[in-house]
Order: sequence, then C-alpha cells, then structure tokens
Amino acid sequence: MNRNSAYIPAVFLLLVTAGLCSTAAAEEPVSSVSICYSGSGGYRMVERTDLSRYLNGKYTGLTRREVRSFIDMHPSAENTPQKYSGTFYVLEETIRNSRASAQGVSGMIPASFTLSPNGTMMMSEDNGYPPFRGFPAYPASEVRTGDTWQASAVRCVDPLNKGVPTRMKIFVAYEYVGEGDWNERPIYHIRAKWATRYRERDSRGDPDLKDASGSHSADIYADRETGAALLVRDTVDETFSYIDGTTVRFRGSILLFTEFPPMIDKGVVVTAFGRAAGAVPDGAVTSSVQAEVDSPGSSFGDSAGRIIAAGTGNSSGLLIEEVPEGLRLSIRNIRFEADSDRILPGERWRLDAIAEVLRSADGAAFLVEGHTAATGKPDGEKELSVQRARRIADELILRGIPADRFLYAGYGGDRPVAPNDTDEGRAQNRRVEITILQ
Repeated sequence: MNRNSAYIPAVFLLLVTAGLCSTAAAEEPVSSVSICYSGSGGYRMVERTDLSRYLNGKYTGLTRREVRSFIDMHPSAENTPQKYSGTFYVLEETIRNSRASAQGVSGMIPASFTLSPNGTMMMSEDNGYPPFRGFPAYPASEVRTGDTWQASAVRCVDPLNKGVPTRMKIFVAYEYVGEGDWNERPIYHIRAKWATRYRERDSRGDPDLKDASGSHSADIYADRETGAALLVRDTVDETFSYIDGTTVRFRGSILLFTEFPPMIDKGVVVTAFGRAAGAVPDGAVTSSVQAEVDSPGSSFGDSAGRIIAAGTGNSSGLLIEEVPEGLRLSIRNIRFEADSDRILPGERWRLDAIAEVLRSADGAAFLVEGHTAATGKPDGEKELSVQRARRIADELILRGIPADRFLYAGYGGDRPVAPNDTDEGRAQNRRVEITILQ
C-alpha cells in the first residue's frame, strides 16, 4: 500500500451521553424508549474502511485500512469525569496471499481522555485518536420511532497521511428508527447524517488544508442493555482541498465493530505458562517455573515489565511480564536461520507450547513484536524483525489460533533488554514478545 496515499479513516468513539435509563422488558410493546450509555469497563473496537480514492479528480485506487483500539477505564472519584486511556493500532495489511494471516501494524497511537456524565470529552493526550469525539450522542429525553435530534461533535482527519491531524467541528442529525436484533442481540436502530465542512480553523492542524466538503450517512445499532454502538455502517463521499490546489476525494464505506471481551484470568495464563515451560524437546532435562519474580524488568530500552513467571533450565528464555497493555510472553532464545525468518526445526516444540499458553487467554487479541540485536544496520534489522514477528504469528495461526486475533510489528535493535557488546546480550535481544492485550 502506498503510505503517501493512505487515508486515516473515522473511528467512532462509543462512549456516549450517560444518564438514567428506563428499560422495558423485551416482550412488552413500548411507545417510547430512553437510550443512553450505561456500560462500564474497557472495550475494544475494530474499524475497517473500503474507500475509492481520487487525487485531483483522477482515480488512484482502493484504499483499505483497518484500525483496532484497546481502551481501558480507570477508577475515578464519584461525580467526576471518567478517565480512559488506550492505544489505537493502525494496520498496514488486511489481505495477504488470499489466506488467513496476521495483520501488520504501521502505527501505535496512544490516547487518554476524560468523559463527563453529559458526554463531554476532554483529551489529555491527543494524537488524533479517537478521530470522532462525542459521536454518537443520544437524546436526553425518551424518543419514539421517527423522532429526531441534533448534536455537535469533533472529528480529526489526516487525508494525505502527513501525521498532522486536523480537528473539524461537525453537526450530526439523528433519527430513531426503532428496535431490532443484530447478531442475536437486541438493539436500537438509529440513523445519522452530517456534512463535511472545515470552517473553524484548527491551530494545531495541517496549515495546508484549505477546505472540506461532502457527506456522511450512517446506520448505528446500539445495544439495548448498555447503549454501546455495536455496529456503525458509514457511507462516505467527501473531498479535501489544499492551498496548493491539490484535491483528494474518498467514496465508499466504513464499518466499525465494538467488542467487550472477558477479562483475562492471570492465574490461568500463568498455569498454562508453567506447562509450556516444562514442555521441553525429547531428551532434554525437564524445566521448571519460578513464579512471581520480584523484578521491575530490564533497564534497557522501554520494554520493561514486572516479571511474574520465568522458565528455568532449558526453558530459561521464557518469561511472562505484566505491562500496561496486558500480559507479555517473552521468548528470548528462539532460534532462526541467520539473517532469515525461517525458524530452526528444533524450535517447533516451543511454538506448540506457546500456542497452548495463548489458548488459555480465551477471546484475547495478541500483539507479536520482533526484536534483533543492534549490529549497525538499522534498516535491515527493522525489516528482519518485522518478518520474524509475522512468521511467528503465522506459525501460531497454523496451530489453530484465529488469524484475526493477531497483530504484529518489528523494532529492529531499538529496544534492547541486554547490552549488545556480548554474545549473551545479543542473544537476549534477538527475541519475540507476544502481548496478551487487555
């Protein structure tokens, strides 16, 4: 994919106006309903775009991109805005070789914000995500089929993928369509429409963006129990104009899915890790596990975590660490052919054991990250680390774990866990890490 032509699409924030809810039994007819967000805890979103792109009026191809986000809720004092933080993963591949595959990450974008009871969002770490703030918004009073309401929101765009998000104010018109079901869950069906306009300049935005025009038309399926928007289907036709005369137009659709995965049981994962650390190849001495190691992790790079279990003996290169993103399984002695992503045959037992650990984290998503020793060739190291991360993910997919649960990325030698001036240190740095994202 040509990164210069990529379009960072809309991601819809699914935290909406909070308030008191009155809920009628599903079997009873209702003349009016009160729609509001009443959920709690973290959530994750998957957004997929399928947009035709036109540069200066000429069709340049189909832009496909996926964004996955993992949002955590943090404890807040009563009657104060709720605090959230998370990471948005921009994926550079969605289809490869017409088969199930892991998806490569081209960007990991952190965000943190607060949300007040009336739905007002205040960003404390704003890197352009979430691109939609205050959408969807629900009415303060009960509604009947056909009732309408309006609300403002803020949208961030970066049509030329410059890395400079521009914030635009939008005004959304909503209509309540009625009740229904989606994926065997009772939902409220809402329609939303708004125009793409850039009238109030964003001092932090792209100074070259001159104007924007177009329209959005979306169907929203909101969960009747929690108010969360389980599905948003957005039809897009909009054009962005720049001061040098460049125009870029996008036409197509954006789909957003929201999921509320179960919390991962750390004890179950650590127990599975213990079995994996003991699953040494034939003829090797049986290994054991040291649990709850009181260590802050490595002092090198920015990958430190608290080690909660570590293999010993033949499995001494296996660690489980607690990191802000979840639980991270580090494999610090997995062996590849030199300068290659081909895994040595003697490592297949280790992949089988790792697959068993990941199966214990039912419903979780996994981020596979590749690392190399620093040898003075950063470009080659980065490319090799990405290839190795992808190979590990694909090997685990072949062992029965669904492909859509994997993301992968590589960092070359930028994040060492040991010095690079010894053979032992370089061996530690040539590693793969798999984070169970929570």
